[in-house]
Amino acid sequence: MKVIFRALFAVLMWHSISAFSAESFWPTAKEWAEIRGVIQSQLDAFQQDDDAAAYALAAPSVKERFPSAEAFSKMVRNRYTPIYNPREVKFLTPSIVQGRIMQGLQFLSEENQLFLAMFTVERQSDKTWKIKACELMPVESRTAL
Repeated sequence: MKVIFRALFAVLMWHSISAFSAESFWPTAKEWAEIRGVIQSQLDAFQQDDDAAAYALAAPSVKERFPSAEAFSKMVRNRYTPIYNPREVKFLTPSIVQGRIMQGLQFLSEENQLFLAMFTVERQSDKTWKIKACELMPVESRTAL
């Protein structure tokens, strides 16, 4: 568990945690639940090989880089395999880093390798949440079977 906290701390430090200001936005409990729901829905869509559903939850900036659901899912399968096909997923404490709303998740891959992922989400003009980015890093530890 210490390894996970060290990895999370390293990711947060990498993002240079900023102090909260008067303009800082902290989501309500309901909004955090919505954010978690969007991420879980995308993970579920990946598990079901539903490219269109997973792509629908991506932010416009992601869709600019990957103009089709197939291209997006192919990128996730190739670069984010633990996210696309995890053995186990655990949501961690959400945070705001430099004004970005972030949700940490712990993934256990099919090979029993731990990964930490930080999902960045953004609220759209229609008040829905979309996933803007995901950073994935392996945790230097293996779990017992």
